[in-house]
Amino acid sequence: MDMIQIIEMVMIQIIKIITIQIGMDMIQIIEMMIIEKMIDVKILLMIQIMAVISIIEMILKVVIIKIKMEIIIEMVVEEQQQKE
Repeated sequence: MDMIQIIEMVMIQIIKIITIQIGMDMIQIIEMMIIEKMIDVKILLMIQIMAVISIIEMILKVVIIKIKMEIIIEMVVEEQQQKE
């Protein structure tokens, strides 16, 4: 287990937690709206699309962070090799 794998695992767990939280919040909001008869099918679709977009955004952010970390680690490795 190297550092990258550990960080990846932590990130995946964080995404899961946040995704589940977003999902739960969305479900509660939708349930409330249905109970209040406030919701339209179009609005429901919009909410679902928004949820999907926000999850995709989060995944992209994590991918970007992962790429940045890989670059930093490569730079550190190169520096160490130059010292040797």
